[in-house]
Amino acid sequence: MDGAGQLIVLSGPSAVGKTCVATELQRMLVGRWLFLEIDRMQPPVLWPDATVADERAMTTANLRAIRAYVDSGFSVIAEMDVTRDRWGLADEILGDLNPYFVVLEAGPETLLVRARHRFQSAGPAHPYPHPAWVAWHATHIDWSTARADLHIAVDDLAPEQAARVIAQLPGRTIPAPRDQGADVRVDSDE
Repeated sequence: MDGAGQLIVLSGPSAVGKTCVATELQRMLVGRWLFLEIDRMQPPVLWPDATVADERAMTTANLRAIRAYVDSGFSVIAEMDVTRDRWGLADEILGDLNPYFVVLEAGPETLLVRARHRFQSAGPAHPYPHPAWVAWHATHIDWSTARADLHIAVDDLAPEQAARVIAQLPGRTIPAPRDQGADVRVDSDE
């Protein structure tokens, strides 16, 4: 592989559909895109005695792992919440890679319905967060003001529809979705 890969970071509240959208995006983009699901790279809930320093160390390690893949020439779709307290680290570790940050948003009602369905169908052995955590996450972080290159409201969108919006990557040229066969450039001013 020659040179660094490209990087798309998907953020948003728990149960918004980041994993489903990333999987669709990975399927539709031309080239080899890795999908790093950060939730699977750490415990579902930090240990009871975890400190702010522990959380920062884990975030730093995750960002460095993403960086290592991109620096090795892999294009990466990373699912990771990059909230206000993580922006400094993200800029420091990923900034010169020109990452494309996307925030998926949905209303609390949509998130709770999705979380309940996911939690009930997966059972207690799966690391999905409890609906109570989803409710807290949805109401205590203002995702609409999160810094991002693109915000997408996904309440009424299927994962494939949201992935298609991202695949256009306003203001950038990337390999087109598989069914288009050519590079696409969409200016964010349009």
